[in-house]
Amino acid sequence: FVGYQSGNSSTSGSINSFFGEYAGFSNTTGSQNTLLGARAGNQVTTGSNNTLVGYDAGHGITTGSQNTVIGHSNNAGIGITTGSQNTIIGSRITGLSTTLSNNIILADGAGAIRAQWAATGALKLTPYGAGTFTGTPTFALAVNTTGDVIETALATGTVTAVTASLPL
Repeated sequence: FVGYQSGNSSTSGSINSFFGEYAGFSNTTGSQNTLLGARAGNQVTTGSNNTLVGYDAGHGITTGSQNTVIGHSNNAGIGITTGSQNTIIGSRITGLSTTLSNNIILADGAGAIRAQWAATGALKLTPYGAGTFTGTPTFALAVNTTGDVIETALATGTVTAVTASLPL
């Protein structure tokens, strides 16, 4: 452990690497965690196999395991506590479910989630632009049997407005 109060509460956790002031401060029995940055993973108690990089990265995770978080102040406030197997890249992300698991999240530096793949495989993208489309579309996006996104020709017809959303 390197840094003031780093790994302060560790009792029987093993193969941990904590670098930064208060990194892994609350860890008691969690093992195989790599925490890099001041306050990184400072609330992890028994969670294991987490990689948290950045100032206050993974804030709120307590017993969650196998999470990879890159970015400062992630999950500040209401965020993951017990969720596991997430990959999160981006800073200042808030509002994630405490039990969120098996997700991949890409966010910008302001905390806005730009893409999220849920455990179900559903992909959610942030809406881009606004307005309506009036006219006759000729192509649409589809997914083929191998999972590739492809462009397909549409049947004839007129579209006056389209609103789409992929729920997670």
